[in-house]
Amino acid sequence: MKKTLFIILLVLSVVLAYGSAYALTGVCSGCHTMHNSQNGLNVATGDDGSTTTGTPNASLTISTCIGCHNGGVSSAPNIFGVTYGTNTTAGGTFNQSVASTNSKQHNVQDLVAASMQTDEDVNVTGTPGNGGDSTLTVGLTELNCAGAKGCHGDHSQSGSAAGIKGFHHAARTADRSTKGYRFLETSTGTAIEGKGSTNAGVDGWEINQPSSGTDVHNVYNASAGTSISTLCAQCHGEFHGTGDTGSSSPFQRHPTDNAIPVAWDSVGAGVTIDYQNNPFGFDGADFTAAATNTAYAADLSDNPKVVCVSCHRAHGSPNDDLLRFAYSGMVAGGGGTTGCLGCHTNQR
Repeated sequence: MKKTLFIILLVLSVVLAYGSAYALTGVCSGCHTMHNSQNGLNVATGDDGSTTTGTPNASLTISTCIGCHNGGVSSAPNIFGVTYGTNTTAGGTFNQSVASTNSKQHNVQDLVAASMQTDEDVNVTGTPGNGGDSTLTVGLTELNCAGAKGCHGDHSQSGSAAGIKGFHHAARTADRSTKGYRFLETSTGTAIEGKGSTNAGVDGWEINQPSSGTDVHNVYNASAGTSISTLCAQCHGEFHGTGDTGSSSPFQRHPTDNAIPVAWDSVGAGVTIDYQNNPFGFDGADFTAAATNTAYAADLSDNPKVVCVSCHRAHGSPNDDLLRFAYSGMVAGGGGTTGCLGCHTNQR
């Protein structure tokens, strides 16, 4: 009875603790245990979030990252949602019933070690588009959730536990006053070290499918240095640099952080507003204004830009290359309004 009551209180504490952008406030014991012992029983849990273990977790936490984000804690975003686009995060899902092959998900070693994901594809020899920050040259069996070889947290730290330490709390220091949207930061050793990727939106977008109000979707920053694409380019660098992409149309590789030309709308089809299948990025004041539905306009008045996540999910999707849409289903002249044809209106 005592153990059951403790688990109920633990889940309730975590639910009450979560606030805006996943910053935590509230009872410390909702997330931490001093000695991994309560009434002679272990408190810390493993990656499944329920089975207690005699091995304490880093930073005295009750559970691991995966243990909180596997769907067992209702307020923590579930990275293994099975109903794609309904109970999955904006990053997609790692659930292998949806992202069923290695080509459809980022292969994260934290998940492999927890037996919640298969190992790396043997055909992959390194990061596609490798050539970004040399400290983040991620090859096989190296990608983590956070830290130096991950997407989230502090890139100066090794491993997910150290990389995400403190990020669920208040702002870190004066020189890193923002920890970044979804705890996404640029890497150490760069001119933009520790700068957060300042996107905007609602915590529950896609996982809870909000359907009303003026701020019911995510809007991504396309500004130089803090763009969501800057984060991706740390590992996939050659896909983004102007030296390899080309400085103007026709491009050699698909550009990012480039404005969608108004001239494309010559047929009057209208670039599609589709927050799930073709989200845009914006600069400066436009980025701020675009956080509302009314300003995220089809007439291109807010100068929308293509960013990496306009086409890809960060975690995984049902489509190859983590795409938001099936590439093989993009047919010029087919009249589609999503995917490639969401922006390339003349090809519909």
